[in-house]
Amino acid sequence: NDDGFRLPEDDYDAQYVAWDQFNASHGQTITYLHGALHLFERGPELAKLCWERSGNHPLMDQIRSALDEDRYPMFVSEDTSESKMARINKSAYLSKALRSFSGCCETKGAALFVIGHSLAANDAHIFKRIARGKIGTLYVSIFGDPDSESNRHIIARANALAAGRHEKLPLNVSFIDASTIHIWNH
Repeated sequence: NDDGFRLPEDDYDAQYVAWDQFNASHGQTITYLHGALHLFERGPELAKLCWERSGNHPLMDQIRSALDEDRYPMFVSEDTSESKMARINKSAYLSKALRSFSGCCETKGAALFVIGHSLAANDAHIFKRIARGKIGTLYVSIFGDPDSESNRHIIARANALAAGRHEKLPLNVSFIDASTIHIWNH
């Protein structure tokens, strides 16, 4: 797995790694689609805080220190899909992440797992990629009672994505119980 971050070109002793935007597309397999709390714009670089390179300082401590210095994470948290797209379009990294996701959605017959996401309307820019794509199966996690209001919304939104597909490229939607997925325990 490769997230495209490498030692900075001009500072091999840095306590962070920098996104290698010129070579990331060759082997990068992981992107932070809406940024992340441990990604910071650092002048012309996009830096990723690292536990190992910082002398084993916890990431949350590093993030707090950066915030104390008025440096803020690159994290898309705008309230509308349009605002999120405006933010994404201002960042080479975020734009590349969305293009990569879109490319994944074009893989005919592939599967996509959505875990821990509400499928809210403010991520319509993501759903368009799924609805217009070619993936064959969408697995969506739900937590708790499937008949709860929030889960009914998630189920309806996922089914709407499938219903919007052309009949020659059907999208099969399956729902999985989030409590049975132990991805964070490995």
